[in-house]
Amino acid sequence: MKKELGIKLRKYRLSDLDSLCELFIDNNILDNLGTLTKKQLSKKKEEIWIIKAIKRQKEKKPNSLDWAIEANSEYVGGIGIHDIDWDKQKAEIGYWIGKPYWGKGIATEAVKQLVRLLFRRYKFMRISGLIYADNLASQRVLEKVGFKYEGTLKKNAKKKGKFFDDKIYAILRTN
Repeated sequence: MKKELGIKLRKYRLSDLDSLCELFIDNNILDNLGTLTKKQLSKKKEEIWIIKAIKRQKEKKPNSLDWAIEANSEYVGGIGIHDIDWDKQKAEIGYWIGKPYWGKGIATEAVKQLVRLLFRRYKFMRISGLIYADNLASQRVLEKVGFKYEGTLKKNAKKKGKFFDDKIYAILRTN
């Protein structure tokens, strides 16, 4: 039986900076996210990112929104949406969990909570996720939450000079 983790999504705050840097600036995390590399990141850049994330939460229709993930009141990762299309009521989800917290069901619960929020409060119709084809753990997270595999986008991502396939998943609001 899994220990209750007390997963909660909350707005970012500047006090998250040290934990964010410690957990996020890690090749195990960055290898599965976009095109970022450790060389491109610094504490100052992450501080600027947090300030922007806080400001976007106050905007009426931002192009992206981000939340901190807590487990038992401890910062463990981040989750958000980007490429928001407010007219078409759709967005793309992204998330990460610090390596010490992998395999505990945190990402699955965080994605469930965010999907519920996006469907209920923001009235989104569609949420999609692009996952590197070799990131099986993240694919399982989306599948457990109810996302459906829609196809593979060949050579859709480029990182460190190499091309990668992305798998696209989506979930639709049913009510």
